[in-house]
Amino acid sequence: MRIKKILKEFPRKYVLKRYFNVPLFNTHESYIQHMEIFNAEQIRAWDAYTIEKEPVSSIELMERASFQVTCWIQKHIALNQEFIVFCGTGNNGGDGFAIARQIAELGGSVHCILCKISEKLSHDCRVNLDHVKRLKVQHRSISSASEIEEIHIQESAVIIDALFGSGLNRPVDGLAKAVVEFINLCNGIKISIDIPSGMFSEPGPHNEAICVNADYTLSFQCPNLNLLLPGTGDSVGELHILDIGLHENFKDHNDSKFHYLQAPDVSELLRERKSFSHKGNYGHACLVGGAYGKTGAIVLGARACLASGAGLVSCHVPRACLTVVQTCIPEAMVDLNEGEFIHEGSFNYEYKFLGIGPGLGTAPESIQFFESFLKSCKEPLVLDADALNILSLNKHLRSRIPPDSILTPHPREFERLAGAWNTESEKLDKLSELAGQLSSYIILKGHHSIVCTPTGKFYFNSTGNAGMATGGSGDVLTGLLTGFLSQSYMPLDACLIAVYIHGLAGDLAAKSKTMHTMKAGDIIDFLPDAFKVLKSS
Repeated sequence: MRIKKILKEFPRKYVLKRYFNVPLFNTHESYIQHMEIFNAEQIRAWDAYTIEKEPVSSIELMERASFQVTCWIQKHIALNQEFIVFCGTGNNGGDGFAIARQIAELGGSVHCILCKISEKLSHDCRVNLDHVKRLKVQHRSISSASEIEEIHIQESAVIIDALFGSGLNRPVDGLAKAVVEFINLCNGIKISIDIPSGMFSEPGPHNEAICVNADYTLSFQCPNLNLLLPGTGDSVGELHILDIGLHENFKDHNDSKFHYLQAPDVSELLRERKSFSHKGNYGHACLVGGAYGKTGAIVLGARACLASGAGLVSCHVPRACLTVVQTCIPEAMVDLNEGEFIHEGSFNYEYKFLGIGPGLGTAPESIQFFESFLKSCKEPLVLDADALNILSLNKHLRSRIPPDSILTPHPREFERLAGAWNTESEKLDKLSELAGQLSSYIILKGHHSIVCTPTGKFYFNSTGNAGMATGGSGDVLTGLLTGFLSQSYMPLDACLIAVYIHGLAGDLAAKSKTMHTMKAGDIIDFLPDAFKVLKSS
């Protein structure tokens, strides 16, 4: 029975269960709690485990995956336009043929192009190609780069890239390379299935090889590591993870140090506020820093700290910052240094929850103050900005960082702390090594900000956007982290909640303001909406 008829006759959830043996979950994209990031070999093993234990045939599993893609396209792209599907000779090509058939059955205009990278097609690819032929879906095959010149595509056509999946083990060349280059020259929307063709699934020596520059990448069950890293991630476009119902028990016997942080992971960590609680139940946070001309960093941090739910917030700043802080944040208190600089005067070490760094400066006097500060602090700290710059210039101070502290470098600050790297894999090794040495958590800021634990686990954030690449965004994160610590969240929980909600507020701000015009203060303004979204997830 054809899909179009099935969808007309039955509710979609019933269709998934009855015809494709898919569990009754969201048909477009489902957030999977505690999503681990497996490598290509583990994903193949997960497929095989599902085929054996469910049981389900490999061709049925392919149909399930392709149907999820078709549902996503129906929701996000619409079917009333031309689709061109470039298919390889392996199982990724099989996905492409299945998607093409399903789009055609739903009334879409689709044309398949088989790129004969190999003379031998995988079994499931052959089966789905036969289905395409039987349904008389437009198709053709090409065997050489010269034949690409015969392909004419409307500018508005949607391109579906199903050449290679995550199992690619060498850079594309010959016909495959020519097809990738051709796809990149097309003007229409480009959708890559599983992974942009030409890209490797994990960091390695070939990360600079040519690959499809996708507008959307639809990955199955969990993302590949390279989809989340800056060296390759620019080719991914918007990443969407489609749940295809791989057997959950597989994860009981397989582990990964890489995780993908999503809404359910964070919402289950957030605590409800009790009706008879008072401000003393939610901690007294203090942000240390500021200088003449740099008061904004402390203001942004304190505003975010208050928005996190902290009971009380103080700012330890020099006299030059007093008027600005008291005017901009009437809810915050000021623990004032009488001098013009942060190091002039005494500091109240009774504060238990401290974030330090924004506007601190790196003058010799600031370094001396920071050294004295570290000697007196025993509880975990949040270290950002100039606190990190001082640590990179004075390595002997690292041993004085309290265990379970949180460092929040951007890539250049991390490079100053850990040294340069040549590959993304080397960067991750350095991140794990430094977190272990300091017995602390490191948040490497950026798109898909990475939380690295002292034990070498990595959590890649799923929220955030390029509009957050603006001055002050990091100060907002520092304030959130300090606020969550003040509410007695464990350091790892504070990291996960803060990076996710920071990115989510940024996404909401970008949607309202656009990425080009948003600023750090907009992230704070959208924190209430981010909490609402997270609570309802």
